[in-house]
Amino acid sequence: MHRPFVRPYGGLFPLLALGAFLFPVSEAGAQDTPEEPTDDLVGVVVDAESGRPLVGAFVALVGSGRGSATGAEGRFVLPGDLHAGVDEPLTLEVRMLGYETLEATREASEETSPPTLRLRPDPIVLEGLTVMTDRFRARRRAVATSVRAYDREELSTTAARDVVDFIRGRAGVPLTRQRGQWLVWSRGRLVQPTVWVDEHPFPGGLDFLALHQPHEIYLVEVYGFGRHIRVYTNQYMERVSTGRMFPVLMNVIGS
Repeated sequence: MHRPFVRPYGGLFPLLALGAFLFPVSEAGAQDTPEEPTDDLVGVVVDAESGRPLVGAFVALVGSGRGSATGAEGRFVLPGDLHAGVDEPLTLEVRMLGYETLEATREASEETSPPTLRLRPDPIVLEGLTVMTDRFRARRRAVATSVRAYDREELSTTAARDVVDFIRGRAGVPLTRQRGQWLVWSRGRLVQPTVWVDEHPFPGGLDFLALHQPHEIYLVEVYGFGRHIRVYTNQYMERVSTGRMFPVLMNVIGS
């Protein structure tokens, strides 16, 4: 499964020019009759040290303003119309929180097997992300209400069109919109959920989340069946994991 076009992942890392290759691939189906060749750009993004496929890396054609997040098994597909009319060689930019940004360049007209693009880990960021993830997990365990959490892998592989769609579908939160406000059913009545973004209260937060696609978010926490929702952006997690911002980590009171 691959993701459709998505908006570019926020510019979180300095550009690191590394050599890599990108090739178009004609995918053959399982039937005896082969499918028509395509101009899709297909490949896989992996950790350069472990070889582990990376889910949620953002692959964009430089200069196009559009791209795709890697799905299951680290696979990405950029449809042919994305690069139609673009002068060769084609250059991709690959980004993922916790890894150095990669540029990959290749003549699109050359035909060979799909490339494997290798991202080099940033040990400082990865260690910081581990620390923050542990702190969030400890806080969830300490509150006196039900909590469901959804991480980057789940957010990157969902078919939900935006973050609100993800919260309603994957998290099962019965959100409804009435008179310009988002409401949630709680204990037999409609109430307005509180939304925090990057550890700060965010009035109108669900309208904000409706403008963002799931791959742009690092973590979603749903408290009390949707009465309280917390989300953490990739930009925020990058800042706190490198020590450029001290997280607030306010207490959550269950109700």
